[in-house]
Amino acid sequence: MSKTKSKFSTISIILLLALSVTLVSFPTISAHDPAWTVPSFLYLTAQPNPIGVTQEAFLVWWTAEPPPGAAGVGGMRWTDMKLSVLTPDGQNVSLGTFTSEPTGGYFFLYTPTQVGTYTFGITMPEQLVTDTHPETGIPGSGSAYIGDYFTAASAMATLEVVADPLEKHPDYPLPTEYWDRPIEGQNAAWSQVASNWLGMTLMQGYRVQDYGAGPNSAHIMWTKSFETGGVVGDGGTAWGEGYAIHGATYYEGMSYETRFGNVIILNGRIYFSPPRANDASGGPYTCMDLRTGEIIWQREGINPTFGQLYDYESMNQHGVIPSGVLFQVSGSTWIAYDAWTGQNLYNLTGVPRGTEVVTDLGEIDLYILDSRENTLSCWTTAAFPDSGLVRTPGTSSNAYQYRPVGKEVDMSDNYRWVVDIPDLPGSSSPSIVSVIPGDLILGRSSGLTTTSSWRGTDDPFTIWALNLDESRGEIGELYWIRNYNAPAGNMTQMFNYQPVDPVNRAFQMTIFETGQRLGYSLDTGELLWGPLMTPYMDADGTAYQYFSSRAGQIAYGNLYVGGYG
Repeated sequence: MSKTKSKFSTISIILLLALSVTLVSFPTISAHDPAWTVPSFLYLTAQPNPIGVTQEAFLVWWTAEPPPGAAGVGGMRWTDMKLSVLTPDGQNVSLGTFTSEPTGGYFFLYTPTQVGTYTFGITMPEQLVTDTHPETGIPGSGSAYIGDYFTAASAMATLEVVADPLEKHPDYPLPTEYWDRPIEGQNAAWSQVASNWLGMTLMQGYRVQDYGAGPNSAHIMWTKSFETGGVVGDGGTAWGEGYAIHGATYYEGMSYETRFGNVIILNGRIYFSPPRANDASGGPYTCMDLRTGEIIWQREGINPTFGQLYDYESMNQHGVIPSGVLFQVSGSTWIAYDAWTGQNLYNLTGVPRGTEVVTDLGEIDLYILDSRENTLSCWTTAAFPDSGLVRTPGTSSNAYQYRPVGKEVDMSDNYRWVVDIPDLPGSSSPSIVSVIPGDLILGRSSGLTTTSSWRGTDDPFTIWALNLDESRGEIGELYWIRNYNAPAGNMTQMFNYQPVDPVNRAFQMTIFETGQRLGYSLDTGELLWGPLMTPYMDADGTAYQYFSSRAGQIAYGNLYVGGYG
């Protein structure tokens, strides 16, 4: 792809503790004269064993010691390691040629399709020890064995495959009563009852927790008051008249100062800014225990609006960064606070503005469309090896550890890629409506609004989709573009706050004046259904269709709308 600036590094996660070899520095001395020939020892295992047909097996191989001088991304690797399999019906199949990790091992996922005995073999030819990576040329830590030879080696393993799939080891059962954190690390299935809420704006208005489990019945566990409400009561005056308006209630802020906004839930704690008099979020930023209502900490002068749980994986570090991070945006700077204490951790500077999505690892990506340059780019919080988020990139044992704390990190060039896009003609500049990572970007080239800020609709109005699926074509390639006739009577057709259903391949729009809904195909742009009237409109009227609470939400294949009845 043109203008692509790839910063990905290939990371293979070795899942066996046997391969968790600490990378140490060897002293660099002159090679042996004459060169030594050192015996090699190669091992191979296939697990689980036995296994059911069509179930996935791990083939893992390793040597008795790492390649001399291998460290981080530098230094020697064992090369030309060949893996083969003899199937139960007698076929001999090559599974490929591999270069080892710095630990000396590697792994391969294999799915057997026959019942019987599989025999796997791994071979390694004689290896000349060098001080550089065979593919990148990056030097290692040096070794006394440089210039020496390690002998060829081989290993075999068998795998018994049975007809019936084997049941996996049962998870520890879900709790049936109240439970506390932290959750024992082996209770992986508990993640479905221990979900988090990272913040509403982070998912483009999406108000559904796809992976969480809600209560089956509504019940109050605790209450906590932050301001006075209800009827004020007469106070009396020197003339005995009382308040001029008898029975007045305290202002609840529902018009413009809505309480309890930008709520974040991480690790069983809830984060928010309580009201202070008429200021909807003027109180100290508060962290409370979600189960008990206990205030854990409060801090003045901060107001984060979204959170992050980041799973950082490298050869020297694995797992989600503890406690999580709360982010507050100030211009192009993201200020990171520790979710456990509320203390400032680090700042990310040079952050562009874009449409936010969250990756499977918890990285926050921003998609940015530049219609003047006809480019599409993807900025990210991912800790690339050459970013200031990572400690001492290179070959030492400190390399590739996530260490941004105490830093102000320039993230202005932290892009996954930048690609050219085609012209997207229409009645106004193109802009992104929604992003489905790895699938497509839905956008518009017309003045379609998410509010009722004007009356009428561009005629025709233009909607398009750009490709993000590399198996379907190049990233940024035009997937489809369509022109639509505006609704009759100068009515206003608008996008809603979260119009996309990536599972059932549809997006929705609304006609503001009537409240009618329309559904369109994500893959072609064609009209699937509508315009249809939503039932609550009979009682609610049409005046406030642009509010997100009535724009509707898509979940479980349904469109949910609500209002006053």
